[in-house]
Amino acid sequence: MRKITCLVSAAVAATLLTWAALACAAPAASIRAASTGDQNPAPGLLTAYLVGHVAAGMGDYTTAARDFDAVLARDPKNTHALNEAFEVLALSGGKDTLRVARQLPHNPLAVMEVANADAAAGRWDQAGAAYASLPEQGAFALMRPVLGAWCDAGAGRNLAAIHELQSAAAASPLSGLYLLHAAMIADVAGRVEDATALYRQAQDQTSQANLRFVLAQASFLARSGQLNTARGMLTDLLGNVPQDRMALPRLEAGITAPLVSNPVQGIAEFYQAIGGALDNSSNGPMSQQSVELSRVFLQMAVGLRPDLTEARLAAAAEDQQSGRFDQALAMLAPVQPSDPLDALVRLARGTILDNLGETDQAVASLKQLAADYPQYVEPDEVIGDIDRAHGRSADAVTAYDLAVQRRGNLGAQDWLLLFDRAMAFQDAGNWPAAETDLRTALKLSPNQPDLMNFLGYTWADQDRNLSQARDLLERAVKLEPQNGAIIDSLGWVKFRQGDVADAVATLETAVQMLPEDPDVNTHLGYAYEAAGRRLEARYQWQYALTLNPTTQEAAQLRAKLASVEILSAAKPVGPEIKNY
Repeated sequence: MRKITCLVSAAVAATLLTWAALACAAPAASIRAASTGDQNPAPGLLTAYLVGHVAAGMGDYTTAARDFDAVLARDPKNTHALNEAFEVLALSGGKDTLRVARQLPHNPLAVMEVANADAAAGRWDQAGAAYASLPEQGAFALMRPVLGAWCDAGAGRNLAAIHELQSAAAASPLSGLYLLHAAMIADVAGRVEDATALYRQAQDQTSQANLRFVLAQASFLARSGQLNTARGMLTDLLGNVPQDRMALPRLEAGITAPLVSNPVQGIAEFYQAIGGALDNSSNGPMSQQSVELSRVFLQMAVGLRPDLTEARLAAAAEDQQSGRFDQALAMLAPVQPSDPLDALVRLARGTILDNLGETDQAVASLKQLAADYPQYVEPDEVIGDIDRAHGRSADAVTAYDLAVQRRGNLGAQDWLLLFDRAMAFQDAGNWPAAETDLRTALKLSPNQPDLMNFLGYTWADQDRNLSQARDLLERAVKLEPQNGAIIDSLGWVKFRQGDVADAVATLETAVQMLPEDPDVNTHLGYAYEAAGRRLEARYQWQYALTLNPTTQEAAQLRAKLASVEILSAAKPVGPEIKNY
C-alpha cells in the first residue's frame, strides 16, 4: 500500500527517529509496560490488564481499549492502566481519548491531546501554554515552535508567529518545514508579500519536492495570478509518479483552494507532516516506537481535520503493513467520492479488501475504478498484482495487457509494468513472451537491477545465454552491491559456466547476506558438490530443507542428498559440472 510523500527529507526524518526515542520514553508508561504495579489486584483485574496489554502489543486496539476500560472502572487511579489506555485510545482515535488524557498531566502526548482540544475550541492562549510546557528535548522540542506559532496566529498575533518560526528555522534541521508554516500563516493572514518571500525561502530549504509543499505553493501562485506555473508544478511532481498521478486532474481542478485556511488546519497539517516523517523512517531498532508515535500524530491530524485524506492514507498504510486490515478500511471509510484523492483511496481499498479475503469484491471495485479513470493504468496493474498473487496467471496477463493498451506509447517509467507482465507470463508457462517483455523493459530503462536479475537468473537456470546473463548480473551487482539476491544469481551463472571456484566464493557471500534463504543455500550446495566438497554440500542441502522450501524444491533436495550419499559410499569424485 502506498505512503504519502512527506515534507521532511530523509536526513531530517532520521533525526526525528533518533529523537523519537526520548519522546516515547517521556510518558510514565508505554504499551509494553510489565505490570500494573498493584501489589494486591482485585480478582480478574490483573487478567483484564494483561489481556489489554497483550492486545495492544498485537495492534488490536479495540480489545485493548475494552480491557483497560474494565481495569479503570474498578481501579480508576491505576497509573499504568491510565497511561496504557490513553496510548491505545490515541493510537486508535478512540472517542474517550480526551477524557483519559485530562487525567495525565505529566504525559506529553496527553498534554498535546488536551491542547488540541483547546485549539479546536478557539482557546488559543490555553493551547499555547500547554504546547509550551512540552519537554525541551526529543521530537517534542522540534514540534513546539510550529504549534506555538499557530496558537499565536489563532490569537491574532500573526507577525509574532512568523518571526518565531523564522528565528527557529535559523538553527533547526526542520528549517524548510518551519518556513513553510510561516508562509502559510502569512497566507492565511493575507500578508501577501510576506507569504511570497517565505514560500520562496521554504523552497530553498527543502531538498526535494513533495505533494504537500507543492499544493501549498501552487495554491498561493494560482491565487496570485500564476495559474499556469501552479499547474506546471503539480504536473512536474505527479506526472510520472505511479498511482499519485491519478489524483492530478482533481488536484489541478481545485488548485486555487488554500492548503490551510485557518490555524486549526495548520496544526493538523503539521501533525500530518511529522507523522509521515516518522512513518517513512520506521526501520531499524526503533521501528516500533516510530510507527506508534507516527500513528498517534496521524490520528491527531485526522481528529483536528477529518478531511485530511493524506493523513488517512498514511495511517491506513501503517494498518495494512501491520495486518490491521479492518482498521485500515475504517480509516478510509469517511473519505467522500468528491475528495481530490478519491482515486488513491479507492486503489488502497482494493488492496485492503483483497487482504481481507474479499478478492472478488476488490477486483470488481478496481475494474470500476479503471472504467472511471480510463486514461490511467494503475487500477489494471493492481488487479494484475492481485490475480498473480492468487495464482491466476492468465487473468493477471489479461489485466496487465489492458494496462499496456491504456498506456499506448511506453516510456522509461513503464519498465515495472512490463516486468510484472513478464512474471505473469512466466507463471503461465509462456517464457518467450516473458523474455520479450523483459528485453523491452531493459531497453526502456537500462539500469534497473531487478530486471537484470530476473532475466539473468532465468537464463542461468535455463543454461542459455550465459555470457549475456553474467554481464547483466555483474552490472546489477555494481548498482546494488549489498543485494544478496543479485549476488546469488551471479554466483549461479558462474556455476553454470563452470567457474566453480569463483562461484563458491560468490555464493558464500550471498549466503552470508541471506542466511535463511533456501534457494541461496541450495545453490551453494551445488557449487560445493562441483568443487568436490560433498560433506559441505550435504550440509547446505540439509540446512536448506529446514528453511521451508517449496514442495518441489524439497523433493529435489532430498533426491540430491540421496545421490550424494550413494556417491560417497562409492568413490571420491573430482570437481565437475553437471546438468542440474
